Amino acid sequence: MIDSGFPDPALDLPFKTERQIVHQALQREYSTQDEAFSYLFPGLDATAPFADIILAVGLPRRDTMRHRTIRCQLAIALETLARAQCIHRFKVVADHPTNMDLVGIAVLMGDHHFARAAQLVTQLANPALLEAFAHVLKMASTQEIASLATGSMPEWSARAALTTYGIQCGTFLSDIDPVEVQRTAAAWQTLATSSYVISAESAIATFLAETPSHQRGRWRTAAMEYLARSAEDTVGLQ
Repeated sequence: MIDSGFPDPALDLPFKTERQIVHQALQREYSTQDEAFSYLFPGLDATAPFADIILAVGLPRRDTMRHRTIRCQLAIALETLARAQCIHRFKVVADHPTNMDLVGIAVLMGDHHFARAAQLVTQLANPALLEAFAHVLKMASTQEIASLATGSMPEWSARAALTTYGIQCGTFLSDIDPVEVQRTAAAWQTLATSSYVISAESAIATFLAETPSHQRGRWRTAAMEYLARSAEDTVGLQ
């Protein structure tokens, strides 16, 4: 356990509540698709641990109900975008590699999630935030094209990039200085792409030093869960 000197995030009741709100919303979003999803993508989790990124970076020093509402909806949007990206990147049913009907379904399902993510952000009626998220969508699509053209982009690299873009959206969610957001994003990129060669404890401690102090409890949880997920993926590929 990392001893960062900050309160245990489990004691952050608003954080716990926000995570429950996001989780329940995602369950409702996916409830009608889970059977098809499980069939097309066996072994692929229904959700990815991206929501905590937004719930951390979107926390202002003085929080309000409006901030919480926007933060939760953007967290849901980023999770939905991550799911879309996973669907597009994941190999369709190994037993039926040439079944174009299944490939078509996978493409449509991924496109549906891309569109849904954009819709969630549009509903927030924040032009600056919408423009920032449009950049996230653009970069995610660019990654897909690059991966098709050059072979395959490692999953950890795709995840690291997506979370970095998500952090940059935090500029429009809280009262922290944009420079702080960029510093957090840069530190996260280092954490997410080099954690396989350094210990998790050292990586998280270094990362937390670059984050705004009032967000560190949440960031600690986000970082620990992200690295745990990355470690599981690495073992699964061996």
